[in-house]
Amino acid sequence: MRLSLIISLIALTALSLSCSETKPVEKRQKALDKLAEAHEIGIDRSLSKMYKAADDSFRAATDEIARQEAKTGLGRSYSRAEELLDFVDSILTSAKDSVTVLNSVYSLRVDSLKTLVEARLDSAGALVKEMESEKADEAQFVMLRRALAGLRMTLARCNKDLKSGAYAAAATTLEDVDAKSKEVLTQLHELQ
Repeated sequence: MRLSLIISLIALTALSLSCSETKPVEKRQKALDKLAEAHEIGIDRSLSKMYKAADDSFRAATDEIARQEAKTGLGRSYSRAEELLDFVDSILTSAKDSVTVLNSVYSLRVDSLKTLVEARLDSAGALVKEMESEKADEAQFVMLRRALAGLRMTLARCNKDLKSGAYAAAATTLEDVDAKSKEVLTQLHELQ
């Protein structure tokens, strides 16, 4: 009787251990690495909605893993976390393919847009120097001078994207700098 009870307990323990799934450590690390790579190649800037969906899914998977770790034996299942991590892998693979296409398209446009933006910023800079002596204390002039300095800093960060081949992210930044530099230049002319 004792022997059958011991055998039953061993069998029950073996069954519960075999039913408890193992934590998807490798899958989670792969997803984390893909998120880092996506950030590195500019997906977080050029395809921000896709990146956010992947990041949100990664966070949900991490939370699900923590919830399952709190359970024991037969109640533990990492299948939802694995589904979320598979989604992260899938969406980031698609985003990487898309950003490759976008980079090809934008690489043609970026050089001319960068030249245009640099010329506009140089023009605004020359206007600021010209107005410096008479308008240096006016609040609007100070604000516009600071805005111009900020745009130059943004352009410098954009150059980093260009060097790394993240043309889609660079183009998005350049379009933003272009629009803002037009505003600054217009306001400088009005202030003149």
